[in-house]
Amino acid sequence: MSKTFTSRPAVSRGRGRGNQLNAQPVNRPLGRARPPGTLEGMENSQVGGATGNSNDLPPGVQATPAERRLTYQGGYSVIPPNEKKRQQIIQNAQKEEKALQEHRQRNTQTSFNYVGTVGGGQVSQQESRSHLVQSSPNKVQRQLQQQQRKSFVKQKEEEDIVKHKAKQRAVAETNERRKQEEAASQQQRWDEQKRRTNDAFLRRLENKGKKQGAVNSQGPPQTVQTWETQENEEREENDDEFVQRMGEASMADAEENSADYAGLLVEQRRGLTTLHFMFPQYPVDFIRGILEQTNFSLDAAATVLGE
Repeated sequence: MSKTFTSRPAVSRGRGRGNQLNAQPVNRPLGRARPPGTLEGMENSQVGGATGNSNDLPPGVQATPAERRLTYQGGYSVIPPNEKKRQQIIQNAQKEEKALQEHRQRNTQTSFNYVGTVGGGQVSQQESRSHLVQSSPNKVQRQLQQQQRKSFVKQKEEEDIVKHKAKQRAVAETNERRKQEEAASQQQRWDEQKRRTNDAFLRRLENKGKKQGAVNSQGPPQTVQTWETQENEEREENDDEFVQRMGEASMADAEENSADYAGLLVEQRRGLTTLHFMFPQYPVDFIRGILEQTNFSLDAAATVLGE
């Protein structure tokens, strides 16, 4: 619970607008102003104590100088400032300011040495400050630096992509050239094998013709034959059959450029030629259809044709 303390009537009515004892009309005529340095209604001892002319001051207290005496200006009293003290304060301030300037001049560095800069050297204070202002990161500079970094990274990625594409293009060209070289060498080997087969076939035909001519010139063959003679004749018949098949192979190779072999790879042509040798009773187009149905499998096509 709070408690309110009221002031005593004597104290509260001493001064202020509520003082009814000293109430006077507002439009009361004012008297003549007192001359400066005098106070009406005061005794001489009191005036002297106010102006500093009294000898009743306590020991150790100096009287107020004449230039600082209290002057009454009608509505207020004026105490002039102490000029001596003011001049002393101004002199002390000037002395301290001079000492401060001398201290700054003694302790100010004339140049700065950047240890981490390229080449080293001496940099003046003005240059150091301008460099600091130019290199200080602000919003615009940060955005420009970020944009430069992004453009640099993008350019680096584009260069890497171009290099990768060029490398892959070179690999593809190398593979294509190697494939063409392998096809050319394979065709060359196939032509050489075909030439040797044709030469062997022609030689065997010449030898067979010479042998038949010699037998006809000697007369009819003898009826009595030994076991070795019969074995030699069977071997010769097998050789003749092989030569005949090789000759047919050479003829079939000559026919590879026909419409039956169009659009086939080298391995597919070989498979078609092999099946045609094995089953000469079927035409080439029929064998090719069987091969296409069996996905160019020789075993499956041979099984179908042999049934």
